[in-house]
Amino acid sequence: MNRAETNTIRLALLYALLDSSSEITITHLKSALAFWDYCEQSTHFIFGEVEFDSTERRIIEALREVDEMDTRALYDVFSRNITKRRLENALSSLIASSRIVVEKRKTGIRGRPKNIFSLYEKNELNENKSDVPNE
Repeated sequence: MNRAETNTIRLALLYALLDSSSEITITHLKSALAFWDYCEQSTHFIFGEVEFDSTERRIIEALREVDEMDTRALYDVFSRNITKRRLENALSSLIASSRIVVEKRKTGIRGRPKNIFSLYEKNELNENKSDVPNE
């Protein structure tokens, strides 16, 4: 699942070859995207809550060890060897799938509040509330 873009292009190329086309068209790309979407849905149906992205998996593992982490601590999990974009994408994906929640917390009189990340787990107190965590 981590190589969606590459595999989608390869599928589009196969569709173009099957059409005896000398170039990949929008129709081939749409067909490849539809097939890849089917593959992703099937994978999620079969494997459920398994994280396929290694970045997401490491974030979840780190948050299981400690209750909450700020952005700086998450960079430390990766020994500061991760791009801002990759970390933000993984965090956005985990928040969108309701695996983690983010809370803005003031740290002092001045300055921006810190983003504090923690696992989103149902318990007796929030089972009756909406399934979507507050952001």
